[in-house]
Amino acid sequence: MKLQLNKLMAGLVLAGGALALVGCGGGGAPDLPKNIDVTVKAGDTTAIATASNLTTALAGVQLPLGTASTAFGVPSNSVLAFTGPVAGANLGGATITSGNLSLVTKVSAGSCVFEVSGPADPALRIVNPATNAAYAIGHKITINPCALTGNIADVPADGVAQPRTITITLGTGGVITTEVQVKRVGNVVSVNDKPVVNVNADGGIVSATGSVS
Repeated sequence: MKLQLNKLMAGLVLAGGALALVGCGGGGAPDLPKNIDVTVKAGDTTAIATASNLTTALAGVQLPLGTASTAFGVPSNSVLAFTGPVAGANLGGATITSGNLSLVTKVSAGSCVFEVSGPADPALRIVNPATNAAYAIGHKITINPCALTGNIADVPADGVAQPRTITITLGTGGVITTEVQVKRVGNVVSVNDKPVVNVNADGGIVSATGSVS
């Protein structure tokens, strides 16, 4: 991690640019940002921790893929839902559903890799357009870019939930937005009642909460 300062800009920049949290300032102490902007890359542990916290907070939310379906190689009516922590996947699990068919996946950084782990019956899996057969167990779908952004830290420390919008970028031109409930208790900001980031007294983002297995 390194801190970049100059007359016009101050910000927290993690190696590899995986988590760019940039605020404008006058050249004194850095103004820690209140907007989270996470591009998920393998090896950037803080970005992965933040993204993991966000996907956990979004568990169960139905996210129509729309134009992002092209990057996944699934039908345009497919819906993505994160499912929370999963062993062996540092961004948790996710299901992709299209009608009566689905893909159960483990999600890891790099940018985002969705590894198919189910259903066990291939007749229940979505068809891979490249092979005209069901996606195979172990098949990896790599989505790049893969990013989560949202203004989640500019809430008062009163424990009262407020609506905010999270934008998820999945592949070129694939943009999904969803409304979440954000609240701050002390220095911890939660999304949908799940802790996501630690902030300073002014609400500037300091770090992700917790750790990633």
